[in-house]
Amino acid sequence: MGSISPQPGVLLVHPLLRSPNDSNAETFHRWTKLHNKDLLNIPKDASSGANIDACVRGVALNGATDYSHEEKPDKWPAYMYTCFVGDIGVLKNQPYYNVSRKLNLEQTRSLAEDEKPVGYGDKNAMVFDIVNAKFAVYKEIERPYMYFSDLRSELACAKFSGASSETITRINLCTPYGWDLQSAKLLAHYLETSLQRSKLETMTGMSLTLYRWAGRESQPDKHPLIDVQGISEWMILVIIRCSPPYRFEKLIPITMDIIGTSLQAFALDTIGSEVKGMFNYGVWGAEGYNRVPIDKEEL
Repeated sequence: MGSISPQPGVLLVHPLLRSPNDSNAETFHRWTKLHNKDLLNIPKDASSGANIDACVRGVALNGATDYSHEEKPDKWPAYMYTCFVGDIGVLKNQPYYNVSRKLNLEQTRSLAEDEKPVGYGDKNAMVFDIVNAKFAVYKEIERPYMYFSDLRSELACAKFSGASSETITRINLCTPYGWDLQSAKLLAHYLETSLQRSKLETMTGMSLTLYRWAGRESQPDKHPLIDVQGISEWMILVIIRCSPPYRFEKLIPITMDIIGTSLQAFALDTIGSEVKGMFNYGVWGAEGYNRVPIDKEEL
């Protein structure tokens, strides 16, 4: 019996604060840093050789009216997290389930010198006591176009040192419009070409990948599902990196303008007019985490 080829993809997370305030936001940020390191330290899957390659924490600008910690159909989540995996099957394996969701993760392992404890008052609290999270697994669509590297490969080898600033953009190809593989690939290819022409002078990197929802059968156990079917079974993720860094207050509006102009041009070029409900997009300031090589094989 032949082996099954790994299916790369991404775990999309909407972590909404139950009580949005500075204290809870800082607590959740400290937890995120420790949790992402735990995820990235999951050993390679024995059959596929895959693991979690990178994680990105996306945060909307303070006061942005189109983003919210309330679950609303007309709002983007204030936080958007993504975990990029070499095989989506990793997300249903026991090592992934074994990663602690305890809020004070410092109680579950020793901390490295550069790590800080979460320090939440209730020592028995779980992260879901302060966050209402929903999830969806998307599979990566293989692409024949290679203007930019794909997100997973780019993030796995990126150095997040603070010397640059990044945004992550999510483009939903809205379900009612009736997207299929051909039209979704056409948009992704068009965006790559358009974004290449729109590059900022300080832009040092751009990555783009097309994804399709992997279905309920790929959903990890006890992970409430984002309403994917009602929103978008297809999505495109774009990361833009600039150096020297811009403040997010400047970089996010610039990214919004670049993406919006490209999408509008696609609609005009392919259909002849803008189509309401064809797609929508959100932009977050990005904070990336990737794996630290632990042996010569991974260097």
